[in-house]
Amino acid sequence: MQPQNYFDFEVDLGPGDGVVYPLAVLASPAGAVRSMFTLPQSLSDLSKWKTPFETSLRPGRMRTASALTPHNLALTWFLPRWRDAASQSEDAERLAVEMGRRLTDALFDDRTLPLFLESRQRAADARCGLRVKLRLRAAELSALPWELLVDPASPVKAPHFLALSRWTPVVRYQEVRHRVEALQVNGRLHILAMGASPSDLPPIDVAAEQRHLNAAFPQWSHLGAVEWVQGQTWRDLQEALQKGPYHAFHFVGHALFDESSDAGYLALADAGGKAELHSGDEIAALLADHPTLRLVVVNACESAEGSVSPLSADVAAMLVERGVPAVVAMQTTISDRGALEFSRSFYRSVANRLPVDAACAEARKAMRQTTGRSLEWATPTLFMQTPEGRLFTPEGKPLHWPKILSIALILALGTALGFGAGAWLGMQPPTPQGEFNVAVADFEPLGQPGQLQSYGRLFGGSLAEALENEYRLSQMSAVDVVHRNVGVIHDEREAAALAEKGFQMVLYGSVGVVDNQMRAFMKIYVADAFRNDMGEITGAHDFAIPLAFSTDEVFTYTQILSQRASLLVDLIQGVHRAAENRLADATVALGRAAAEAERLGAFTGKEVIYLFASDVARRRGEQETAEQLALRALALNPQYGRGYIALGNSRFARGSAWLASALEAYQTALALPEQPPSAFVAEKANFGAAQVYLNLYVMAVQDNSPHAESYAVQAEHHYRAVIESISEGMRPMRSNRELLALAYLGAGYLAQLRNLSAAAEHFCQALAVSLRPEHRQIAQEHLTELGAECGALTPHPGWISAGILLQTFRPISQRRGNHETLLAVTDRMGRSPPRSVVAGRERRHRPDGNASNFAPLA
Repeated sequence: MQPQNYFDFEVDLGPGDGVVYPLAVLASPAGAVRSMFTLPQSLSDLSKWKTPFETSLRPGRMRTASALTPHNLALTWFLPRWRDAASQSEDAERLAVEMGRRLTDALFDDRTLPLFLESRQRAADARCGLRVKLRLRAAELSALPWELLVDPASPVKAPHFLALSRWTPVVRYQEVRHRVEALQVNGRLHILAMGASPSDLPPIDVAAEQRHLNAAFPQWSHLGAVEWVQGQTWRDLQEALQKGPYHAFHFVGHALFDESSDAGYLALADAGGKAELHSGDEIAALLADHPTLRLVVVNACESAEGSVSPLSADVAAMLVERGVPAVVAMQTTISDRGALEFSRSFYRSVANRLPVDAACAEARKAMRQTTGRSLEWATPTLFMQTPEGRLFTPEGKPLHWPKILSIALILALGTALGFGAGAWLGMQPPTPQGEFNVAVADFEPLGQPGQLQSYGRLFGGSLAEALENEYRLSQMSAVDVVHRNVGVIHDEREAAALAEKGFQMVLYGSVGVVDNQMRAFMKIYVADAFRNDMGEITGAHDFAIPLAFSTDEVFTYTQILSQRASLLVDLIQGVHRAAENRLADATVALGRAAAEAERLGAFTGKEVIYLFASDVARRRGEQETAEQLALRALALNPQYGRGYIALGNSRFARGSAWLASALEAYQTALALPEQPPSAFVAEKANFGAAQVYLNLYVMAVQDNSPHAESYAVQAEHHYRAVIESISEGMRPMRSNRELLALAYLGAGYLAQLRNLSAAAEHFCQALAVSLRPEHRQIAQEHLTELGAECGALTPHPGWISAGILLQTFRPISQRRGNHETLLAVTDRMGRSPPRSVVAGRERRHRPDGNASNFAPLA
């Protein structure tokens, strides 16, 4: 349950001598009291309080993870470096907590603290929030960071900031002569936005701000619509206002304070594009004649900064004094991510008719979630003159579109059936248009469908919208996100069927309710046709990133999903870049995803990120890094079959000295409980083991070892296991078809080495099965060398991209003396047991590269 109504804890701070100020609690549920406020000495220098903000916003903070390299992702490097980066923000937060505590101790003394605690208890008993309403009548006090006030009852080791909770919003209140009534708005919230970047001032990224607001309210949004002023002058603003009505005004640009005139100004532009300063009073005059305008947001440097002047000189305060019910101004510059989250969460909360201070608290929480431990959440400052904080009446709440759409769907369905338009039921998702296409399904309800069905649809749509917003923010146009008409995907078989229509990735899953919390369980399917080389990326993966929502606040879906969208976008980008063979870019994207995932703590599917990263590292030839990443994936999920395959592959690629440990990884994968069908763990483990034994056979023959025939028998056994498993009714897919072709190639090559007549038959089977030109060429070369023909074979059309050229089976005539590198691993991923266990086994099975001393490893 969230508070929709508030009691006020109204504090008045009057003019003082610079150190001591009269303090009065004018109204509260527990009564009134008078006291004195003594300015903490540590806050007497008003310029120093911004230090923690600047520290938390320094380049290289963890939330961007932009500096990650392939080696950074290795377990031995990544986690310590992640902790170092996080500790910088933690230090800044500790400093902020210290400052907030000193300010709190000064505000809540022996007289006011009991009153505050009793007031909060009475508010809680009435299921209401307690609004901390500050009347700051001394200009120097307005410059203090009141947003850092700490809950005086919170533990010392786990402090809670009051402003981060909707139960205890902190607002700067100004009482004005006229009464402000909430405005009834039916339908969408209309926002007028203006950007000004005069040519003679440092440039402002107005385009970025446009992306932020457009992402918060896409064209199809039922919550709000944004219109931008076409120009930078006051005349442009005046003409745009005449096209109203508008409910909010959003400004991005420069704000300046002139000490000589003791006044604050916004910098618009003149006709020539040069800066033209306009005071808060002048801006208020332009806005004053628009009675529907209830909110102004000023995203400009120093727009909320106070001075040693009367409070009315400040731009934001002047706007409130001139009649604007609520003004939000930024105390410092903020990052693109912080600006996006503020705009999205704040405006949507206001559009959902929350009190403006509650909306600001929601925006602060969203900023804190998405910007890590950065202190950007304390940057917005709320000035308010409406007593209850309500800008728009609940009666004007937007239409409940899920219900309306459900009713419309039923009516449309009945109409379609009545006219015999059965084809309407077969509506298909639109044809994907991007270089990389992602389908987002409605999520399947767990348990009784009922309302969960609408939740699942709303969740799928919100997830798609969050991804589109994130791509719009990052200006990536190559990815097409499709949700319309996708419907519910029940399992990976249906996901694979959808992927065949041109989607490289499908996001689907289920939703359920536990303790009035809706929880989502996500899965990711990577198209088989996209990576047909049997890489560990293909197929279905559990990826249940933490997603929990209150069932009575569905509007928060997109807000919470937006906090996870950057992780999904980085993961998608990593797969996308890997497909294009842009492996360095893929590594950076997956590094960012890993950083975001570590911040979220433990969740099912985190290992998938490290598995993907291991695949990329192996393809880059960085086998040690690939091994470490595979081990990290296994540490997260010891029953992860894909991980053991990846570990075996990374070790196999390191040469003969690692064959024993590679074999052990494959054998461990074979011993695991049943794995997801699309992972083909048993088939790939058998193939990997066959490759190891084939290598051992070649080296044993060279060294005249008595174990040669034993190795050959084991290799043949494992190849046969792959062939029989895939041939016996397994659903045909391009990837398992290629794995079957590889097994035939391996069996044929082994038979050729042993001078067996079955060699030609195996190569013919490989030629008949494979679609990949490389595999078909290898089979044909071996057949030519054997002087054999397969009869009339119909060539398989098409060419499917492969990550690296396969050189596993070179014709005997092309072989040189050293056979230990003949079987370079195919484009797959893997993983293994803990390194400490493997190391001991390696010491028993491999005498550091002397292949002739290998013992039988059956």
